[in-house]
Amino acid sequence: MTNETGLQKQEQGPSGPSVQAIIKREEDVLQCVRGVFKTGIHYGRVPGVKGDFLWQAGANTLLSRFGLKADVQLEKATHEEHFIHYVARAKILHGEKVVAECLGSANSREKKYVRKGGEVWDLDNTLLKMAQKRAKVGAVDQLFGVNALIDQMENGSSGSKPLMATGEGNPFTAQQESHVEADLRQAAEEAKTEEEKNAVRANIDACFKAGKITRNVAEHLAMDLGS
Repeated sequence: MTNETGLQKQEQGPSGPSVQAIIKREEDVLQCVRGVFKTGIHYGRVPGVKGDFLWQAGANTLLSRFGLKADVQLEKATHEEHFIHYVARAKILHGEKVVAECLGSANSREKKYVRKGGEVWDLDNTLLKMAQKRAKVGAVDQLFGVNALIDQMENGSSGSKPLMATGEGNPFTAQQESHVEADLRQAAEEAKTEEEKNAVRANIDACFKAGKITRNVAEHLAMDLGS
């Protein structure tokens, strides 16, 4: 059974998520970024850094849309004379399963936080929140490949690898392709019986025909399943 979130209740067979569920999830991400995201609210520029990036509001929108939650914990705290450094770890959870995680850090020697006279203690909470925010936003981007989509939407490019056209005519980035490949590879690893392997082969073929993976990826996945 499926629903509008794509991740909350995927069509599930003996070989993992169905090709329809995989494709719908990627298309839902595209639809959210293109139809909901607004520059200056969900994404935008960071002073001194080229390009547009996912912001916390955008990360929260995606988490809510796909029924996910973020668990952000402090990993490391350093307090020295004239120096504060925090490292946070964010885990994105689908139910009880961790589907992505990322570290984020912030320290008082970053250019925007440097103070005359080296006074840093009024920055303590700011640095802690920044490390947590960077970890959460980074984990969401790792899961969905949002920054590549934003770049494509704003600049008509997707990085070093050309966009692939889907069956619906939507562009598909290299980062999104890797997510589909990971789903199929996991299903291949979990397939034990010949029936399960055949189901995975059918999903691989369907994803290739839909433009979600390249021929090279499809061939390697098929080889992993054996003859």
